[in-house]
Amino acid sequence: MTGVASPSVDHSVTYESAEIRTRSTQSDTHLHRLIGSRHFLPIVIIVVCFAVSRVGYWLAGVRFDLSPMTSGSEQILAVRLLKHDLFTSVWNLHSQPPLLNLYCGLLLHLPSGLQQPGAWVSFMAIGLVLVIATYLLLIELRSSTALALVVALVLMVSPSTILYENWLFYAYPSAAALALGSLFCVRYLRTQKWAYGFGFFSCICLLALLDSLYQPIWVVAVLLLMAFVVRDRVRQVVAVAAIPVLLVTGWVVKDAYMFGTYSTSSWAGMNLANLTLVPAARSGQLRQLVREKKLPPLVLVGPWKPVSAYTPKFLTDHHTGVAALDERADTSHAANFNNIVYVRVSSLLLGDDLRYIELEPGSYFHEASIGAAVWLTPSDQYPFVYQNWLKIQPWVDGFDKVIGWQPTEAPSATTAFHALFGRAPPASQISYSTVLVYAVALIGAPLFVWIRRRHLGRNVVGVISFLWGTVAYVYATATLLDVAENNRLRFELGTIPLVLAIVVVLWSIEPLLTERQLRSRWWRWFGLSESNAQEHDTGPSIVTNS
Repeated sequence: MTGVASPSVDHSVTYESAEIRTRSTQSDTHLHRLIGSRHFLPIVIIVVCFAVSRVGYWLAGVRFDLSPMTSGSEQILAVRLLKHDLFTSVWNLHSQPPLLNLYCGLLLHLPSGLQQPGAWVSFMAIGLVLVIATYLLLIELRSSTALALVVALVLMVSPSTILYENWLFYAYPSAAALALGSLFCVRYLRTQKWAYGFGFFSCICLLALLDSLYQPIWVVAVLLLMAFVVRDRVRQVVAVAAIPVLLVTGWVVKDAYMFGTYSTSSWAGMNLANLTLVPAARSGQLRQLVREKKLPPLVLVGPWKPVSAYTPKFLTDHHTGVAALDERADTSHAANFNNIVYVRVSSLLLGDDLRYIELEPGSYFHEASIGAAVWLTPSDQYPFVYQNWLKIQPWVDGFDKVIGWQPTEAPSATTAFHALFGRAPPASQISYSTVLVYAVALIGAPLFVWIRRRHLGRNVVGVISFLWGTVAYVYATATLLDVAENNRLRFELGTIPLVLAIVVVLWSIEPLLTERQLRSRWWRWFGLSESNAQEHDTGPSIVTNS
């Protein structure tokens, strides 16, 4: 029986089982239901506040940064390739998933005067999706309207949100796609509607084709999880996932055939070298290992060097006839890391990385611990958003101190640069609210599932498993493969860790409260709302048994 517990209720809390409640079909549209619901006003507030805040930041001097595209970036091909040979260049992209370069190429086909406004407007639209999806996700998970609105408004004006919203990179779209995908996940498990399932897997596969952090193995894990949770409707899961998953599969098969790689990025060996060979070279340890013939001479060159550093001494310079694979430098005269030579370089370095870890595991895990510490610093303290960071520095410092619980503000550029030279951020530069959120999300969530395992339905376990598994996967991948950009990689998770932490805390507290406390104003404002679960046909709903 669903509802508020009566005075005689035993406060043991159970959760809906595999049977999913579905509301009777009605002729009204989702838009009509939204307008008629009590969540229409909060969403209007969000939209209005979003517009006002963006005007305020623009007046403060924040401008959209196109420099990753126009001035060169490791992840983005040269402007001339994207402008004059877009589809051939993107098809021959092995260094990165295709969507960011495809977006940049389409942007470059706009008149030059519309490129920056076009990117700015599209990223603001992405930001609005991120904020509204976060609000609705909390509502679907039975958060009170007031709490969900507060979280959305704080997210909206967060310096990190603003800085990444005004930087042409995949970090911001990734955060929005994950929030929207999580919302669709909850709704799909509640309703079994094909549209939500297709939307969920579309977001998952979009991430895999946009952000190299989300590799195909993660897509497979999500697909298997959903098939297990909805195992009585496996055919439906396969059907709604088929088109998005086939797109990812097709891209991976293409890379495997053309380049011999089985991921959406060929840089694994060079990325891992930042935690192994690079610090070992800095200390002189690497040269000793080469003298002892425990590692080959190639490691002394290391990663991220020009093609001429590897050819012809170590590798043959192979010409393919495709400019994206043959050119050695991009627009800014930096190395073109999509050159075909880097496929073999990264593959060789990956073997050397693993051999080094086998020889010196302590050194590797020391570097990984630096990356783990950088993960806990505010994501607005990242060097590539530095110009806009300067425009709002007082607000950034105040926000990081009050909301982020960071005792000492760090200059934006120093955290990553210090990590590159083997120096972890001091304890005073850690964001302790981030520590709390991740402790609750990564440790509290599985404890909650274990303690309440006899009362949890498959749908609730499925939602928690997806959120927790994604957070754990990204955290582990970033920590083990990167050392300097980890706070930016954390931003790419968006609001999912915070949402997971909030609902786990609230779901854990609710059974401990008395009837009077459940009816109190503070709980109705900042706790759980049964009316939200009843109003929406989505979201894991807690039910009490009398």
